[in-house]
Amino acid sequence: MDGRSGVDKPIHIQLQSRSTASFNISAPGFNASGTVNPGTPVRVSFPTWLKTAHPDSEHQEREIVENKGIHVTSTAPVSAVVYNTFSATIIGIGSFHASNDAYRALPTPMLGRDYFILGYKLTASGNPVHFVVVAVEDNTEVAIRDPGAAAPRTTVMLNQGQIFQRQTAVSTLGADLSGTRITASKPVVVYASGRTLNVPEVGDAFSDYIVEQMLPIEQWGTEHLAVPLPTAGNDVYRAMASEDGTNVTLRTASGDQVFVLNAGEFQQFETDTPTRFISDRPITVQQYAKGISTGAGTGDPFQNTIVPLGSFPQRTRIFSLPWTEYTHYVSVVAHKDSLSTVLLDGLPLSGWVDFPAGPGGEYSAATTQLQSGEHVITSSAGVAAYSFGFTSYGSYAYPGGFAQRYPIFSEIRVTQSLAREN
Repeated sequence: MDGRSGVDKPIHIQLQSRSTASFNISAPGFNASGTVNPGTPVRVSFPTWLKTAHPDSEHQEREIVENKGIHVTSTAPVSAVVYNTFSATIIGIGSFHASNDAYRALPTPMLGRDYFILGYKLTASGNPVHFVVVAVEDNTEVAIRDPGAAAPRTTVMLNQGQIFQRQTAVSTLGADLSGTRITASKPVVVYASGRTLNVPEVGDAFSDYIVEQMLPIEQWGTEHLAVPLPTAGNDVYRAMASEDGTNVTLRTASGDQVFVLNAGEFQQFETDTPTRFISDRPITVQQYAKGISTGAGTGDPFQNTIVPLGSFPQRTRIFSLPWTEYTHYVSVVAHKDSLSTVLLDGLPLSGWVDFPAGPGGEYSAATTQLQSGEHVITSSAGVAAYSFGFTSYGSYAYPGGFAQRYPIFSEIRVTQSLAREN
């Protein structure tokens, strides 16, 4: 962003648990262990040299294998949020946290062998877009296929903890790795990220770092409910198909938009109302916040995965990040029959807004501000929760959890994505 200077700081992992759990976090040249208790989240910070890019090669298109995977295990189920910090200074305003984002780390049992990348295009010159693949087991063969290609461009063998990263050149405005297909002989972790991107287009200041862990295709769904952000103007969405000939309906209060997508294709659009995505074959949906100069009012871009209907947990823990200059929120989606049972930290929610009708039943959403720290959302039925926050020149977002059988977990694999801003 123009007018900024700053220092790239470590990435952190925030652990939470419903019961006392001992944990261990290991990476090449790094190890940490401890205990996490209910209501007392634990933060572990990683050294910056574990990040997945080298300063002398940031401006080049490249593919690289490194030993930078991070492995988390625990004696009882835990949940994990990974987030970055960047200390920025704007002349005349002062120092604050900026160029942030976060993701919900998925449990090892939820990982898959077949993925599509759904990130965003390169919209800020000098800032590449990337994806990263992390091996969970030794002798994992990974094939990388460009969008629409019949044959892989690259095949690589990875051992446990090794990562493969592909990065675009920084000068190729409009470059987009979305639609890249990743298949592996064993389960892997996959991330999409961009160092600092404008959303929706070049020049829509300000830019920000975005990152999200990709869901394997087997975890995609046929119905998604997206909650508008409490900022001015439209939000940006991308919906991607896993199979050829997928019929997708975008349903808002003003009517339906219908389109057909092939495998790895996506449709991008904007809306500012509760939105229902209905498809006849599995899709995935990502939400993007806009930059402050687009009329959003506050905040900069982030990326957030919309939880498929049917993958809502009954209980989820979130952590509003520890930055006092941010305004923190949670959005909750629940079936209308269960609204009276939805509790946030033991108290009922209000201000519910209905989604358009759809085959999965009647649903509503509520958004409320939060204080920094741990929060628990419960319901008699499944709920989707989204934790996010804004400051004048920064933002973050992540989904609270996926599926009742995977709300918390005892083994995860993560890596650190590049989080640096000019």
